[in-house]
This record gives sequence, C-alpha cells and structure tokens, in this order.
Amino acid sequence: MVFTFTHLSGAMTPGNLEGIPELLSELDGADSEHADVSVHHESGLSLAVFPSGHVVLENLESGDPPKSAALSLESEALRQLIKAVAEGNLSGVNGIGWREGYGWPE
Repeated sequence: MVFTFTHLSGAMTPGNLEGIPELLSELDGADSEHADVSVHHESGLSLAVFPSGHVVLENLESGDPPKSAALSLESEALRQLIKAVAEGNLSGVNGIGWREGYGWPE
C-alpha cells in the first residue's frame, strides 16, 4: 500500500497508518493560508480534512466529481475513513453522508 500525507505546511511525506493522529493534530495550527491536511493513495483516491471536520473525497485519476461531508475530528469514523483512503479501499468510504461537490455541508 503506497500513500502519502500532505501536511498543513504543504509538505508531502510517505504515509503510515500510525501517523494519522499526528497528521490530524496539525489542524490545530490551521490558518487561512494553510487550511487542510490530506491523504493520497497511489490509485488517485484523495481525502482532504479541514479543522471544522469538513472532508472532501476525490479520485484525481478517474475525474469523478468530488464529494464532501462533515465529521467530527475526534471521531473514529474519520480515522477509519482516512485509513480506507490510505488503503485504496473504495468500499470503506461508503456509508458517510456524502454530498456531491466541494461545498460545505449544511
């Protein structure tokens, strides 16, 4: 399984499942210029996470429209979603209240 993290600073590093909590903790320092962290699987599956818990799921290779949802940053559901993306597990991203597009869920 090959995946990368994009840190709040914009730096990209090889990902590891044990590093997910540390990646999420970076969101404590988010500002208007550095607003999210993300996980990217080699298949093109990508998940951006914002301090509010807003998440955006895209497949950068397929060209499918992005999906967005709102989750608690402290939730196990968010950690499982990040793990599913890191593993390229499409079935693991189902069951979230996804909406089409980048928009902020109501």
